[in-house]
Amino acid sequence: EGSAIRVERDACAELLAEFDSCGMKAYADYKAAFEAGDDGRPDWMARKSCNYMTAAVEDCGNMLIGDCNSEEDVNVMRDEQLKGILHQLQTSIEEWDSEKCPAVKSHIERMKGDAGDEDTADEDAPQELESGAQLAESDAGDDAESEAGDDV
Repeated sequence: EGSAIRVERDACAELLAEFDSCGMKAYADYKAAFEAGDDGRPDWMARKSCNYMTAAVEDCGNMLIGDCNSEEDVNVMRDEQLKGILHQLQTSIEEWDSEKCPAVKSHIERMKGDAGDEDTADEDAPQELESGAQLAESDAGDDAESEAGDDV
């Protein structure tokens, strides 16, 4: 039984490492799109930010659902990632519209369904932005929105 638990733990650790790699690739893609510059289409920064958010939070998050994490657990992780980033997106990107970014829209809908946690989500937001990795993700998230909006 002990070796079965170790194998499961190792598999989950490997899955988490793949998730981290996925997030790094999403950020690299965002960064490349950002460095390529404005494509001339409306709401460029918002689209690029949404694309990043979708890739890093939704797409990479999907790989975590299964034996190691339930969909509910992954949604909690997603919401933790997004709640701090959302305020930054809304205040730093003039053309930001959460309704146009599926990843953020899903987060908002989950928060509306969980009205008791809305107040605590606002209180926790500054803490999430404390780490450098989260700040990089927040900045990259701004570009991701723009791309996801293009995809929609």
